[in-house]
Amino acid sequence: MLDLFKDEKHLGVVCFYSQFSHHFCEKQAELLQRLHDPLALVTCNALNTFLLKENSELGKEKSKLLESLEIEKRKPIVNFLKHSPSLSSIAGQIEKIAPTEATVLVLGETGTGKEVIADLIHSMSSRSNGPLVKINCGAIPDNLLDSELFGYEKGAFTDAKQTRKGFFEQADSGTLFLDEIGELTPSAQVRLLRTLQQKTIIRVGGTKEIRVNVRIVAATHRNLQRMVEDGTFREDLWFRLNVYPISIPPLRERGEDAVLLSELFLGKLKDKYGLKIKPVLSSHSIEFLRNYAWPGNVRELENSLERAVLSSQSSQIELKQVLLNSSAIRAKEGNIGCPSTSYEDTVRQYFLSLLHQVKGKISGPGGAAEIAKMHPNTLRSKLKKLNIHY
Repeated sequence: MLDLFKDEKHLGVVCFYSQFSHHFCEKQAELLQRLHDPLALVTCNALNTFLLKENSELGKEKSKLLESLEIEKRKPIVNFLKHSPSLSSIAGQIEKIAPTEATVLVLGETGTGKEVIADLIHSMSSRSNGPLVKINCGAIPDNLLDSELFGYEKGAFTDAKQTRKGFFEQADSGTLFLDEIGELTPSAQVRLLRTLQQKTIIRVGGTKEIRVNVRIVAATHRNLQRMVEDGTFREDLWFRLNVYPISIPPLRERGEDAVLLSELFLGKLKDKYGLKIKPVLSSHSIEFLRNYAWPGNVRELENSLERAVLSSQSSQIELKQVLLNSSAIRAKEGNIGCPSTSYEDTVRQYFLSLLHQVKGKISGPGGAAEIAKMHPNTLRSKLKKLNIHY
């Protein structure tokens, strides 16, 4: 019997058997010992080839499984878009543009689901196996934008202890989602435009141009065309981004979508909290869904439903009781009545009520940013524009 070892790892055993006792002599044992290294090498190579093949097969199976999971995950959203009276055309736009390499600009108010559109475009594209990197442009200070977008070399500044890839390099062969693109400063717009035109980046502290293969999906709640006219947004950058615009209407203009979305979100909440029965909305809540102005759009609807589920004692939930502010109800039925306040005032009231609920806490667990599902810096910027002090 000969134990095979390679680099102190046990590979297996070579055994010879005979029907007769004392059949093998000492010389045969010595010969077998001299064959140890060749046998160990052959065995090691065979195992490596086998493992490489197995790893390759496992990798293919993993890719197929992840792809099928991704398809299953986006099915409810795609089905919702297709069955929505006001968004079915958007579903067609996504299916048409996703397989291409065209730059997409998603337009819509805060909370309408622009990020969801970006997710769908990436997952339905040929880049779906590549990374999807998301950036909130409004949350990055101008003095850090270059290092965040383009990375930096070791020693480029005091804290640069090692080379770091920026968002463009991280998204190579994939998709880069530039959310709140309208928040970029004029100087930042120039640097971004150069990269989009030349498709190369230079790390901070470096001199070498690095080519990047990235598809851009941008989003904003601002009117970029008006900003171009006002001189606050570069026209050439707007032309570069506005290749294929997709506009998402606010939720207050599509009451039936609020009902369809609530069904989608309640199903997710059932799985999230392990509920035996899927929660349902009362008939009064369904009417409330249609008549509420939803200043926070889809994000407010999702948060409100989650709070309603958590606070309800039964499977039937009342939505009105958990909303922070009910002053935005619109009497749409029969075109009777009108909003008691303007949209801007309603949004302001929403954030005032939210800040009152959390006692002025912006970031961290239980803070206003977490509840509103916004980046703290984005929320602070929003509050500043609304002239809300906290």
